Amino acid sequence: MERSGGLYVVVLSLPRPALIKVGALGKIPFGAGTYMYVGSAIAGLEQRIARHKARQGKK
Repeated sequence: MERSGGLYVVVLSLPRPALIKVGALGKIPFGAGTYMYVGSAIAGLEQRIARHKARQGKK
């Protein structure tokens, strides 16, 4: 399988305020709304996207 790099965007829609763990930053309060995270995967875009999808719903 050929590895391909690229950019990706994760879109998160929060219907109400939430306290979300953000890596080493710890728990951060977010207001209701739509948020976007832009990331890059230099040598494995599919693997990076799979990693984000696998973490859905975890706190």
